[in-house]
Amino acid sequence: MNAVELKLPNVCHAMCCQHIAENIHKKFGVQYKAPFWQIARAGSEYAFDNAVQALQRDAPQVEEYISSIGYENFAFTRFPWPRFGHDTSNIVESTNSAWRDIRELPPLQLLNGIYQWCLTTWYQRLQVRLVAGNSVLSNAAYRGYKHRESAARGYQVLPSSDTTFLVTTTHATQYIVSLPPITEVDRLQGSCSCRKYDEFGAPCSHAIACILYLSRDPFQHFSRRYKWDISLRTYKNPIQPVLIQGLQVLAGDSIRPPVKKTKRGRPKIARIRANYGTEKRTYNCSVCLQSGHNRRICPNQPVEHGRAQRAQDQLVVEGKYSLLLYKYHLYSL
Repeated sequence: MNAVELKLPNVCHAMCCQHIAENIHKKFGVQYKAPFWQIARAGSEYAFDNAVQALQRDAPQVEEYISSIGYENFAFTRFPWPRFGHDTSNIVESTNSAWRDIRELPPLQLLNGIYQWCLTTWYQRLQVRLVAGNSVLSNAAYRGYKHRESAARGYQVLPSSDTTFLVTTTHATQYIVSLPPITEVDRLQGSCSCRKYDEFGAPCSHAIACILYLSRDPFQHFSRRYKWDISLRTYKNPIQPVLIQGLQVLAGDSIRPPVKKTKRGRPKIARIRANYGTEKRTYNCSVCLQSGHNRRICPNQPVEHGRAQRAQDQLVVEGKYSLLLYKYHLYSL
């Protein structure tokens, strides 16, 4: 964090909420994960304040721990810039999974593999064609819009002015939507009390209901980063292939690859997920039936052969031991 603040002073440092939730689970218990997520994903200042106050009342030590991290580092309502719905590091894990086959290579081959992956990905995305009915947005943005549009057609819209509306959903939940004037659509973005319009830079279902009520073009209210022409410009310039054969070490270069030591067990190549608090099976000693050791190192061994002793004890319980001794003496005589 000190390096980010020193070298990138204008960058906001966002924490991964999943890792914070796992730390809370480990330190205080699983019952406090749900209150944390209510704070992190609160959709309004009112919901955020209520969630924080409830946690202060029920578990002040947990709230103190969360506040020491800084609400502005993870909570949607306090983060200064949009995060487009990302509150975890899953996007990094997706890249990690895509590079699973090459990430164990030596450094030079690893960088070359990443470069070749980007080269192919750039080409493939340039070949993508628009889906039927779409001519403005990227395909992913268009599919998301159609899903929200189908929900918006069931909402009730009450206009206060040409820019302010009260929207009632099918579940009787109400939201306040503000749209920019028609002359300022290209420069200004609207907002909604659900905060999704502000977070994603694209109209939410409540805003879409208001736009359709005004008979406007919903695509004009999307940020330019969702437009198809921007996507084409992003991948327009291809990445040129390069060769790494025949590379020579620079004179006086003392940098060498790190020395890797093989660890015990099967190597982990997939994501390691936390399992704090999960119930683990307890194994008991087969001799004394106590946990913490096995029969090989049992300190409570009653006789030299534990299995014979247990068989003898079972006969005593069943009342057959005296009969066995009588037969043994008869046989001896």
